[in-house]
Amino acid sequence: PSHIKRPWTQLDRFPDGMEVINFDSIFLRKLYSNPLDFLGLSLLYPLNPFITSLRINHPYPKDLANWDNMNSLEPGHFGFLSSQFTQKLRIPQANISWPEYEELFRLGSNIVFLNEPLSQEFSKRKNQIYRSIKAGRLAMVLQSIHSFAGNDFQLKCPNDIYRSGDVFKGDYKGCEFIVRTPESLPYSATIRFLRNGQLVKEITSSESEVHIPATEPGQFRVEILVRPHTAFWILLRKWVPYVIYNPIFIS
Repeated sequence: PSHIKRPWTQLDRFPDGMEVINFDSIFLRKLYSNPLDFLGLSLLYPLNPFITSLRINHPYPKDLANWDNMNSLEPGHFGFLSSQFTQKLRIPQANISWPEYEELFRLGSNIVFLNEPLSQEFSKRKNQIYRSIKAGRLAMVLQSIHSFAGNDFQLKCPNDIYRSGDVFKGDYKGCEFIVRTPESLPYSATIRFLRNGQLVKEITSSESEVHIPATEPGQFRVEILVRPHTAFWILLRKWVPYVIYNPIFIS
């Protein structure tokens, strides 16, 4: 929605979903806001694509805030990662085009949580995936940092378990949120637990499982940040996003 050249202009309506992470928008914002830094990153890219991508790929806070505000008013607005990319650095004489879609697909993707086995029939399988996306059963992961396997975010209640996109109605006493990170994750992780877009807890722990009691209604989501350590650590002395979950709702 905050794309510099093509922003969302239909402010009289809420979309069903929004691109919380859009590589095209992030790329252009970096270019326009700090051209010198962008030039330095372009020179760094051939030496270390990993650090370059982490320096660039940060969700815009305004997009996250808009997404949270919509879901605070009513559930059902899913957030997803988009690899759409229309603006590229091109030098035809040197046969250089950066970035390429193959590289973008390696950076990040959407994880879709299904509540039933996938059909063997293509049309039914497609409908299953689309229904799950529209319901917000999603997480966004920057798999260039680490694969998603081993991560989880759930609301565990005495009678059932709820995940991203689910709405729990009733007495939430005895329920708790559980956040898991991979034991194989090679970096320190910080868990940001948010209610209605406001930070409630920020937990930095070596434990791969964290429990948070459910104490009030609202829309709850989790961001997992990591601090990678590489030979180029001086160029990335900050926490970067690894996983962003769609919210779980308690009403």
